[in-house]
Amino acid sequence: MRYSFVRNIREKRKKEINNYELKGYILNKNNYVTNDILQININGIIFKYGIRINGNDVYFYILKEGCQIYLKIYDIYLILWKLYYKENNKQIIDFLEYYENNNQEISFSYEGVNYFVHQLPKIDENTKIGVLDSDVEITLEELFLLIYLIQDKSNYLISLGKKTEYINGIIRMLKTLLKCNNKNDVLETIGWLFDHEKCYYILNSKDFLSEKKKRMNYLTEYEESLIL
Repeated sequence: MRYSFVRNIREKRKKEINNYELKGYILNKNNYVTNDILQININGIIFKYGIRINGNDVYFYILKEGCQIYLKIYDIYLILWKLYYKENNKQIIDFLEYYENNNQEISFSYEGVNYFVHQLPKIDENTKIGVLDSDVEITLEELFLLIYLIQDKSNYLISLGKKTEYINGIIRMLKTLLKCNNKNDVLETIGWLFDHEKCYYILNSKDFLSEKKKRMNYLTEYEESLIL
């Protein structure tokens, strides 16, 4: 099962907390963080990611050249927008839709156990991307594997609740933002405002500081149908 990795690393965090409690240490369980490194071998290329697990979520970030590269969804959107519109890489949409349109998986090992993540499409391994406000470059494969890991994680957490319409919602949002790229009432309601001077979306700062922040990264199929 593809989502078992996120489930098990959350359980790993709980076990660490229990072990500390048995030793008499007093812990703030919500603030306790587990950090580790994940390595995924794809066709002989090792992709390294950091994992950070707290009481609320699981975070992935790219490890490259001694740097920890943490990208928020908005950061990822800006990188994809630049690739799509400035560098005319129209395959970006195909790579996002690839996640939605098939369920093929690749395996990786973590602490001696085999897990699965969504398979990557065929991506030119030589395509380099400059990370925002940094001299570090990552590959397009590293970026999309990060996106797929984040979406897999999100799908697992969503499956624990009732709002299953948000399954695949992050990738759906990224794809729709790129395709629409104009003022849209539905996107504005969620918190995405189109900047006509910059020609891309900015986040509504008021919404970003409110409860809407939890909602801004997700788009349902119905909302997508209203926008596109």
